[in-house]
Amino acid sequence: MKKECKDVGDHLGDYINDKLTKEQRIRVMEHLLICTECRDSVKALTTFRNIVKGHEFPIPEGAIDRIVEESRFRKKRAEINGTTESRCVRIRNFLKRHLPF
Repeated sequence: MKKECKDVGDHLGDYINDKLTKEQRIRVMEHLLICTECRDSVKALTTFRNIVKGHEFPIPEGAIDRIVEESRFRKKRAEINGTTESRCVRIRNFLKRHLPF
């Protein structure tokens, strides 16, 4: 993972929830224009947020952070095993395992 992807990835939850400063938001948006993997992550996280909004259950504290960490772990494991799995696929698989519906 490129350093810029990691830096931007650390802010994706705040990006989709509109909690970044104007400068941070511009930086993330510039990166998303050139990075399909991070763009896929935003799509997956936005989908997750929208699914969760429509249900009456509390979102566990730090859920988005755990999803991102799980994604990084699975990517590292895939690299070690010589396989490839996009960030979007890793997040989708995590959601399938952990969502209550």
